[in-house]
Amino acid sequence: MSVQENIEQQRAAALEDSPYRRDSWVGEDETDRPRGHDPAEFDYHAERAAHVAHQYLKETSQRLLCPITLNADPGADESIHDANHAVELSEPEVHLPLQTSEEYGGKPLEYGQNPNRVRYNPEYGYIVGPQIPDRPTPQFMSVLDDLLEHWRDELDLRDGEVDKLRRDGHRLKQTGERDVTIVATLVEDVTSDEPLIE
Repeated sequence: MSVQENIEQQRAAALEDSPYRRDSWVGEDETDRPRGHDPAEFDYHAERAAHVAHQYLKETSQRLLCPITLNADPGADESIHDANHAVELSEPEVHLPLQTSEEYGGKPLEYGQNPNRVRYNPEYGYIVGPQIPDRPTPQFMSVLDDLLEHWRDELDLRDGEVDKLRRDGHRLKQTGERDVTIVATLVEDVTSDEPLIE
């Protein structure tokens, strides 16, 4: 018997007697459970466009509403409101304590508070991010025109490109799209590598 055959025979015998699994770390029996990352597809360009649209419309909005009292079922889960209605959120003024639980990724020695202030619902106390209400068409088009003028200067857009973006925004508004979705779509269009006008 050769040395190589002897080693293989010893490994086989050790694997049979071992209380520990010796199969592949990668494994043949993969499960569908997520492994620490979001299993959904992630489109950075679209996510960035949605973030820019949300920030722009939030800064130009006169009202920021609580999404829980506006949309969540009254009395469902842990909601405490009794009817859906619009409640304006406070200015960012509440400092939340830092998360100190290791279960949520906090370090056991963290203390103090988060440096970023958050908004809250003064009527029910919900601490939430804002929902930006849709504007009437004339107001939305005025905000969109300001954005398009900025893009004309910053991105050197031609008149035809600006007109096309304005028409697209107006068409989407007429079909009932949310304002944030419309602006995100236009941000994607203007920042993509594809030409705006063919």
